[in-house]
Amino acid sequence: MVDFTSKSAKALYYEVVAGTSAGMIEYGMFFAVDAMRLQTKYLKSDLVYSKISKKFQGPAIITNISRTFMGMALPIVSMLPAHALYSYTYKNTQDTVTDCLDAKCTFIAQFAACTFSTINFDIIRNPAEVVKQRMQVYDNPYNSSFHCLKSIARNEGLSALYRSLNAQLATDIPYSTICFITYDICQKYSNPKQEWNLKSYMLSGFVAGATAAAVTNPLDVGRALLNMQETSTLGVLEENRIQSLLQALKVVHKTHGIKGFQRGLGIRVISSALCVSAFWSSFETFRHCFSKKEEKRP
Repeated sequence: MVDFTSKSAKALYYEVVAGTSAGMIEYGMFFAVDAMRLQTKYLKSDLVYSKISKKFQGPAIITNISRTFMGMALPIVSMLPAHALYSYTYKNTQDTVTDCLDAKCTFIAQFAACTFSTINFDIIRNPAEVVKQRMQVYDNPYNSSFHCLKSIARNEGLSALYRSLNAQLATDIPYSTICFITYDICQKYSNPKQEWNLKSYMLSGFVAGATAAAVTNPLDVGRALLNMQETSTLGVLEENRIQSLLQALKVVHKTHGIKGFQRGLGIRVISSALCVSAFWSSFETFRHCFSKKEEKRP
């Protein structure tokens, strides 16, 4: 039996392996859904869908299935170390803050753990995220994710790969914090005995993902615009470059009003709910399997 609340090296190792594996499963399962979701954030795209069903049909029919997975190589390469570092940082930070404060101050410990782990995660992931979103835009000029990376570095400079880092953190830190706190609250009611319960993990993850996605959607709209640097939108506004999240949010409001911040809300809530549900059910299943494995050892 592995005590995941302990600070042993074995508990940390299994925690990191479980978190990394669950993160990769989640990312692989929902990459195509994320590509479709991005189209709803593309302010001047010809592929604007009024219903979720159309969003799922459009890219598959018009660009075919293979184009939906364009840009997957570089993110997959970066996700493995990013998820491993996230899991490692989260557990270490949570344990450290819990020791320094009252054990009842779980919110502060979770917020600190989410903040530091998200910073480390996004530093690794952000360049790949920029490339991925450029690749997922309909009718993009790139042949591969590495071709896209070279084009960005040549035409906009390497700093362009981190232009949206602050926006990414401004979106991901509250998203991650809301996810973890909501999940724990749901677990207290749906699984008070803290036993292995797959249905409880899936339901809690679903609620946590939906809640976090709904709250942070306006920030995600601005972040997507900052990453993609839509030439058609910049031309209308006579801007050369969008440099910050605040500027991106102003552009969204100027071009589409308050409704612009709701772009892609439905599909983002659903995809996030499914993603987080898949992550937590996979994560808890891996931990359960590791515990069973240790029990069988003499």
